[in-house]
Amino acid sequence: MKIIKDIGKPSCRTVQEETGFVFFTGHEARSVEMAKEIIGGFAEKFPIDRETVLRLIADHGDLYRLTRDELAKKCHIVTGK
Repeated sequence: MKIIKDIGKPSCRTVQEETGFVFFTGHEARSVEMAKEIIGGFAEKFPIDRETVLRLIADHGDLYRLTRDELAKKCHIVTGK
Protein backbone atom coordinates (compact mmCIF):
# COMPACT_ATOMS: atom_id res chain seq x y z
CA MET A 1 0.00 0.00 0.00
CA LYS A 2 2.83 2.38 0.78
CA ILE A 3 3.81 2.53 -2.86
CA ILE A 4 0.35 3.14 -4.31
CA LYS A 5 -1.32 5.28 -1.63
CA ASP A 6 -0.24 8.50 -3.39
CA ILE A 7 -0.29 7.31 -6.98
CA GLY A 8 -3.09 9.76 -7.80
CA LYS A 9 -1.14 12.83 -6.68
CA PRO A 10 0.34 13.81 -10.06
CA SER A 11 -3.09 14.00 -11.69
CA CYS A 12 -4.48 16.10 -8.80
CA ARG A 13 -1.58 18.53 -8.43
CA THR A 14 -2.46 22.22 -8.33
CA VAL A 15 -0.33 25.24 -7.47
CA GLN A 16 -1.76 28.27 -5.71
CA GLU A 17 -0.58 31.20 -7.78
CA GLU A 18 -0.31 33.70 -4.94
CA THR A 19 1.81 31.56 -2.64
CA GLY A 20 3.28 28.86 -4.84
CA PHE A 21 1.95 26.22 -2.42
CA VAL A 22 1.29 22.85 -4.01
CA PHE A 23 -1.92 20.95 -3.23
CA PHE A 24 -3.11 17.46 -4.12
CA THR A 25 -6.80 17.86 -3.36
CA GLY A 26 -8.75 14.68 -4.02
CA HIS A 27 -5.70 12.50 -4.54
CA GLU A 28 -6.99 9.86 -2.11
CA ALA A 29 -10.04 9.13 -4.28
CA ARG A 30 -7.98 9.20 -7.48
CA SER A 31 -5.41 6.87 -5.88
CA VAL A 32 -8.19 4.39 -5.01
CA GLU A 33 -9.41 4.33 -8.60
CA MET A 34 -5.91 3.71 -9.90
CA ALA A 35 -5.16 1.14 -7.17
CA LYS A 36 -8.23 -0.90 -8.12
CA GLU A 37 -6.63 -1.63 -11.46
CA ILE A 38 -3.19 -2.29 -10.01
CA ILE A 39 -4.12 -4.62 -7.17
CA GLY A 40 -6.76 -6.49 -9.15
CA GLY A 41 -4.14 -8.89 -10.48
CA PHE A 42 -2.47 -9.39 -7.08
CA ALA A 43 -5.43 -11.10 -5.46
CA GLU A 44 -4.64 -14.44 -7.08
CA LYS A 45 -0.91 -14.28 -6.26
CA PHE A 46 -0.91 -12.69 -2.80
CA PRO A 47 -3.27 -13.06 0.16
CA ILE A 48 -4.54 -9.49 0.34
CA ASP A 49 -7.86 -8.11 1.46
CA ARG A 50 -8.59 -5.84 -1.49
CA GLU A 51 -11.31 -3.84 0.28
CA THR A 52 -9.14 -3.14 3.33
CA VAL A 53 -6.27 -1.96 1.13
CA LEU A 54 -8.60 0.35 -0.82
CA ARG A 55 -10.15 1.69 2.41
CA LEU A 56 -6.67 2.43 3.82
CA ILE A 57 -5.71 4.28 0.64
CA ALA A 58 -8.95 6.28 0.66
CA ASP A 59 -8.55 7.29 4.30
CA HIS A 60 -4.78 7.58 4.59
CA GLY A 61 -4.91 11.35 5.00
CA ASP A 62 -6.87 10.88 8.23
CA LEU A 63 -5.11 7.79 9.61
CA TYR A 64 -2.54 9.69 11.65
CA ARG A 65 -5.36 11.09 13.78
CA LEU A 66 -6.72 7.67 14.79
CA THR A 67 -5.74 5.57 17.78
CA ARG A 68 -4.66 1.99 17.15
CA ASP A 69 -8.08 0.69 18.25
CA GLU A 70 -9.92 3.20 16.04
CA LEU A 71 -7.78 2.20 13.08
CA ALA A 72 -8.39 -1.51 13.73
CA LYS A 73 -12.14 -0.89 13.95
CA LYS A 74 -12.14 1.16 10.74
CA CYS A 75 -10.31 -1.59 8.90
CA HIS A 76 -12.26 -4.42 10.54
CA ILE A 77 -9.08 -5.89 12.03
CA VAL A 78 -9.44 -8.20 15.00
CA THR A 79 -7.05 -7.01 17.72
CA GLY A 80 -7.75 -9.70 20.29
CA LYS A 81 -9.36 -7.27 22.74
